[in-house]
Amino acid sequence: LLHRRHLDDAYSDEIYRLTTHDSLTGLYNKRYFTELLEREMRRGLRYNRVFSLIMLDIARFKRVNVAYGYLTGDLILRQFSRRLRSIVRKEDVLVRYGDDEFVVLLPECNRSVASKTADRIQDLMVDEPFYFNATRIELNIRTAALDLNTYIESLHPQALPHHTRNPVPAMLLEMLEDALENPKEPPTLDYGG
Repeated sequence: LLHRRHLDDAYSDEIYRLTTHDSLTGLYNKRYFTELLEREMRRGLRYNRVFSLIMLDIARFKRVNVAYGYLTGDLILRQFSRRLRSIVRKEDVLVRYGDDEFVVLLPECNRSVASKTADRIQDLMVDEPFYFNATRIELNIRTAALDLNTYIESLHPQALPHHTRNPVPAMLLEMLEDALENPKEPPTLDYGG
């Protein structure tokens, strides 16, 4: 009976891992992240806690797949993910958001800290090129960072009470994607973190 429970637990753990993690990189997947983001937004808004998000995009990554093949592209994405893990804190949440897009959720960090982390990530990825069979493959990484305060500041004052009770993760993600596509410094109030 004990052995059966152990097998059931192992099976449940594996099913959970398969539904929450990206099979190629081992990072969390977009589905899991979307659920987590809503919980983090609720917690942050309720208890006045800050968190930040960094979005990373490997620009023109399709060229790597075309030039070197998809297996090489997969290898580069796994290497990229390992490097990303080595830079961020253990409590940060790493997500494969799209084919060549990644998100880092940084609990208890304001946008300034997230921007510095994004710069460190970008520097490491550019300064240390990737290799496949002795072929140097350089990646161009675009980054954007914002925090929960950016979301709060974007709300109309009359909508604030509703959105603090019912946050809209899609709005925050759209702001993050816009910041990636149109880099600029959005104003942010620093509530600590």
